Amino acid sequence: MEFDDNKDISFVLINNKVGERIFEEFREDIKWKETIFLDNMQLLLKVLFPEPDNKVTFWTDFLNISFGYITKKYVGTGFINKVKCGLVKIKRKLIG
Repeated sequence: MEFDDNKDISFVLINNKVGERIFEEFREDIKWKETIFLDNMQLLLKVLFPEPDNKVTFWTDFLNISFGYITKKYVGTGFINKVKCGLVKIKRKLIG
């Protein structure tokens, strides 16, 4: 790509007159290229994701149960937290 330098903004969307006015103020000082909006969107932004089977259950839990429970049920505790808990248990056994 002719503008890809991995340093700056790669995409600007101007969607109203204020944005257009601001862009006009500095357009001569930058490298820019007009493109088609859909050509620049990431693939995952172009497709609809199916609704998760547990959406209703999740939001019911979210509104009624503690955040700690929600994270354990839907995200899990994660490897690092499991290791930390294991080390705490070992420490307790060693110290008494």
